[in-house]
Amino acid sequence: MAGAHTNSQKQPNGAADLFMPSFATGAWRSAMTLPALSFVEALRFASRRLEAQADFMTELLGCKTPAEALEKQSDFLSQTAKAYGTEAETITRKLRDGVAHEAAA
Repeated sequence: MAGAHTNSQKQPNGAADLFMPSFATGAWRSAMTLPALSFVEALRFASRRLEAQADFMTELLGCKTPAEALEKQSDFLSQTAKAYGTEAETITRKLRDGVAHEAAA
């Protein structure tokens, strides 16, 4: 029958269908997956930033003049700003892809 609702349909046909186990499972999976993806990416980013910070401190130890130290600091801050911008794009893309994947599931 055209337009009749079956349990195999992906979209809810009414408010009562939102409480079906298949929709609840999908919502739960989305609610758990997306924050986990964000958390994992944030940990990766934090790891890279801490490593960059350690490298920067090592470079500062080798500076012979205040001007050289200022140049290293300026370079580090520029690289840091770029890294945060890139990371924002990465997280946005991963979240968008995760939402699209969950919506298609």
